Amino acid sequence: LRNLPKKLIFLAKNLDDALKVIEQSELAYKVDMVWIVGGSSVYKETMKKPGHLRIFVTRIMQEFESDTFFPDIDLEKYKLPPVYPGVLSDVQEKKDIKYKFEVYEKND
Repeated sequence: LRNLPKKLIFLAKNLDDALKVIEQSELAYKVDMVWIVGGSSVYKETMKKPGHLRIFVTRIMQEFESDTFFPDIDLEKYKLPPVYPGVLSDVQEKKDIKYKFEVYEKND
């Protein structure tokens, strides 16, 4: 961001309040993308919001023991285009772990 606002830290009680901060502050015309960085319940709430939304997923092709999971993606609403600019579409591998990047999109 150029010409950063003086106040860079905003406090919000919930997702709706956080989105209002962006829409109603001096950031409204400077922010073109908002990243939601978990947890599971915040992802789930965000995925139900109307509008043009993208979900950036890293699919790990291996089972790991865990207790938290990304919510199921509603494939009736979200579509997986064959190619997304700047995102590799083939399976990657690092340290014997295979993974794939996927970008789902909806616009309602």
